[in-house]
Amino acid sequence: MSESENILIICSAIKVELPDGEIRIFRGHRHTHCIQAMNDELSYFMNRQEINKSVKKTQGFMTSNNEFVDRYQAMKIFSKINQSENKPLSGNKLYSENLY
Repeated sequence: MSESENILIICSAIKVELPDGEIRIFRGHRHTHCIQAMNDELSYFMNRQEINKSVKKTQGFMTSNNEFVDRYQAMKIFSKINQSENKPLSGNKLYSENLY
């Protein structure tokens, strides 16, 4: 088994790109936890309108090698290794509900 086959999806994450180009990743059990953490942290220097308009957000997941992957990449990894333990999956995007 190659190293890439050992990669697991660990948790939900949101990758944000701030207006100055800085990248931050917020992790949580569900994407709602990530959104709350993002809003809590960014609200120290931005209001909610600024967060919604000027921050680029991508929902995805963290892997066991600490890499952020989007929902599509996550579904490929999740399905390839049967991480769902034969629970039915549908579509081509992974959702946090599929993890637990």
